[in-house]
Amino acid sequence: MKGRVKWWSNEKGYGFIEYNDNQNIFAHIEQKDRQNYHIEENQEIEFTLITKENSTFLKLITLENKA
Repeated sequence: MKGRVKWWSNEKGYGFIEYNDNQNIFAHIEQKDRQNYHIEENQEIEFTLITKENSTFLKLITLENKA
């Protein structure tokens, strides 16, 4: 799936991703992995949604360069 970063805090490592015409999902990057990412609002991303134990998670696959 592809989406767009709606809001993100690099300091806290979480935010919201918008996909499928205004659907939003909460996303979080573990503290040990945060130095590998710098995410900006409106940045395009590619991801997979995973459902486990009645919860849906976002698995980040790639970040696309901001136009």
